Amino acid sequence: MGPDVPDGSDREALRALRDALAVAGFTAEGVEERLGTSELSSRPAELAAHLRRLGGDDPFATLARAFLLDADVAPARLEEATSLPPARLEALGLVSVEGDRAHGLVRLVPHGEYLVASDAAPDAGEDLPYDHVPGIQSPSVTLAKLAVRRPCRRALDLGTGCGIQGLLAARHAERVVATDVNPRALAFATFNAALNGIDTIDFALGDGFEPVAGERFDLIVANPPYVISPDDSYAYRDSGLPADELCRRFVGEAAAHLEEGGFAHLLVSWALGGLGDDWAAPLRGWVDGSGCDAWLLHYRTSDPVAHAAGWLRPLAESGPDAYAAALDRWLEHLRRLGIGAVAYGAVVLRRRAGANWVRADPLPLDRLDLTA
Repeated sequence: MGPDVPDGSDREALRALRDALAVAGFTAEGVEERLGTSELSSRPAELAAHLRRLGGDDPFATLARAFLLDADVAPARLEEATSLPPARLEALGLVSVEGDRAHGLVRLVPHGEYLVASDAAPDAGEDLPYDHVPGIQSPSVTLAKLAVRRPCRRALDLGTGCGIQGLLAARHAERVVATDVNPRALAFATFNAALNGIDTIDFALGDGFEPVAGERFDLIVANPPYVISPDDSYAYRDSGLPADELCRRFVGEAAAHLEEGGFAHLLVSWALGGLGDDWAAPLRGWVDGSGCDAWLLHYRTSDPVAHAAGWLRPLAESGPDAYAAALDRWLEHLRRLGIGAVAYGAVVLRRRAGANWVRADPLPLDRLDLTA
């Protein structure tokens, strides 16, 4: 396992923390106003600029330093900002305290009405552990925008990660099941449900649909490890299966787990022979005979170099030689599989008896990115 995960068993402390963060203005709007952006990078140069833009020692500034900007804060300031003694925050697994310095152990980000904890960014040059749990990224927002939001009985968050999709589904579903193959991801998702005062989510460890075999849902959302890669380095990114096998399998299995009239929304990537290929053709094969109407959505198609370079970008910043070697390895892997391009997008399914339709369109949302 990677680093420790926060402990959500002290519900009284979590309520006090939630209330204190609200009073301090630790919201998405507050972050945007004070730091000038809602998309915070972990690059040292940008963190340094954010620290200087932040200024002051008010509670918001203290919280931002500890939980967003990877900076030390005075324990007394942290107690003032959170209304909790530093020792109690340590017991929650949120900070470490050494003498006159407290340091955040997680990244804690406001998103809409929620607070979402995830693993903190690694130090420069430090490798991520296999079970690293990232926070809310562009694909998370994409999936949240796509999902049909209507009252329903049961929802499934497949591959929950930090748990944001389950939190969103809990607003309109009576019960939510959130699954993941990564135990640390489930632990973070469980903590985030407790931090936000949500008790209608059930968490299950397992691969794919195995934890919910034989069950049906009114809503399924999935942001799986869809990257076509030769590696098995990160649970959140790499499936360990060849090419787009995981996405193809999940699309097929999702249909069988939908109630009549239920919707499934899955972010996917898939292999093409070349940039000029019909992007929708493989997806049509995936949904043929599914018993569902299918809306196939395409965000972008990348050539092999762009695909590999995008996913290996963090390595380029810490080790140029290792980055070049990894690029060559990824490109050779794609060449051996006959993959001349990689497409990104989503599949939306609606289970419906009778003759089903299939439609293919460009992804109709602005500022989307499935490659971050």
